Amino acid sequence: MSFELVQSFPLFPEGTARIEVPHPRKEDGSYDVKNINIGWCMLRQDGYPAAQGGRMFTKKCAGSVRCLNPMCMLELVDIRPKLRQRDMDAKFKEGCNACGSPLIHNTCGARVHFLFHDDKYFMCSGKGEGGDRHSHGKYEAKHLSEQGREQLKNIVCTRPEATSKSLVVGLHQGVHITSVRDIDNDLCQNLDRTRYERRKILK
Repeated sequence: MSFELVQSFPLFPEGTARIEVPHPRKEDGSYDVKNINIGWCMLRQDGYPAAQGGRMFTKKCAGSVRCLNPMCMLELVDIRPKLRQRDMDAKFKEGCNACGSPLIHNTCGARVHFLFHDDKYFMCSGKGEGGDRHSHGKYEAKHLSEQGREQLKNIVCTRPEATSKSLVVGLHQGVHITSVRDIDNDLCQNLDRTRYERRKILK
């Protein structure tokens, strides 16, 4: 099966995707293997030299995080997991951003192989049972649109004293306030994202 030539990797590839992307080597002849974004949260596994000076490595999906509270608006929503274990532990200790309920880690067996060779890199899905399919849906978007950023700024500046959690929940000191959780398809329901954006706005 041939590879599809594109200018950049698609986000959230699924199934038997086979992609080829132009990727010039650095001046010293080595490949930059760090900045590959395919949407999924991937953990790097083994890497090894390939034929004719190439480089090959495999990444495994880190799965997703979910809230199981049937009364929560985030029930079964797939949230991007943290890559470092200590950050995951802190996330589980904190609980769901919306309701505070315990979270579960939905593991995933999907794998992706990358080959760097001859000023190109190639991507293909892993083989074996579950190797090319994810056990969860796409994560929430990672970046705010200009319109979404303006909406968030207006809400934060109207209530600068409100905490990030209050902005997500829509309740500050017992008073209902405008929630940010619906901005950009629920992107700001993520407490970490809201905390980060709020800090930038108020600095």
